[in-house]
Amino acid sequence: MIKITEVWKSIKNFPDYEVLSIKQFLRLGVSQKVLAKMFSVDRTNISSIKTGKTWTHIREKDKN
Repeated sequence: MIKITEVWKSIKNFPDYEVLSIKQFLRLGVSQKVLAKMFSVDRTNISSIKTGKTWTHIREKDKN
């Protein structure tokens, strides 16, 4: 039986600032597994952000 919390973890809707934080953590080398625990989501959510499958409109500002 699938728990409601497991379903919720796979469909979490992040605020923009959390997506930006996740992208920054990924750039710094923090693992997807660690980020999934930090943000209480399934690792596939983090992977989708990393690969650009979701949240493509959120971009880190260029560092000049």
